[in-house]
Amino acid sequence: MPHPNEFFSKEFILKLYRELDNADTETKVQFTLDYIDSVKVDYPLDLVEYMTKTQLANIYFDQEEYKKALPLLEEINALDVPKDTAGKHLYILLLIRTNRLLGNFNAAFSHLEQNLLSEGNPDKGFDTLDFLEEYQKLCQDTGWAFDPRFKGKIDFVVESLGFEAIDLDSLEMIDFLAKTNLEWNVRMGKIILKKDISGEEKIELHEAFIKECPIEWYRAYSRKSIQQLNNI
Repeated sequence: MPHPNEFFSKEFILKLYRELDNADTETKVQFTLDYIDSVKVDYPLDLVEYMTKTQLANIYFDQEEYKKALPLLEEINALDVPKDTAGKHLYILLLIRTNRLLGNFNAAFSHLEQNLLSEGNPDKGFDTLDFLEEYQKLCQDTGWAFDPRFKGKIDFVVESLGFEAIDLDSLEMIDFLAKTNLEWNVRMGKIILKKDISGEEKIELHEAFIKECPIEWYRAYSRKSIQQLNNI
């Protein structure tokens, strides 16, 4: 059996998000269903079901058809994640966001509580920041005051990812953390994707990045990259 990561081929992804980028929803959905029908014999039923629901949910959300995306995202949230797939983190975020965009604010908050405050959900720095960003947007849309129960999660993100200390109120702090992380994630990605330069030039880019970046997690990643480049 092919690996689950190979379920959607590069050709499928390129056609869906390039050739069909401006196509209507029905065209994208039918193209996806036809493709899945052509490969499903090679995969177990639970994986086919999961991949079908997640891909269709992505299409409906990207097309801003949130009412069609929502029931799929609710079904995904109730499914067990097939082994060797990316997991449900992104789809839980999408479920929260879809409920918020539809005005289902209490449902969005309920999923946030479940994933941020439950003892069964161990903290991971970037995942926690993703959920906090959704919470900040929810408060922004509703006018809700910050819930102090989430303060410890902000502190966890700052400490675990190594942000520099800054004095802001809680909702402003979440916005600052999310925007700062996005900026340096993009800048790191540009260095990683550079293929037309020498190892020495790449080391210089990482060294400059380390001097400027205010987030220790990314600085540590650059230091490790430099070490690997020096050992080539």
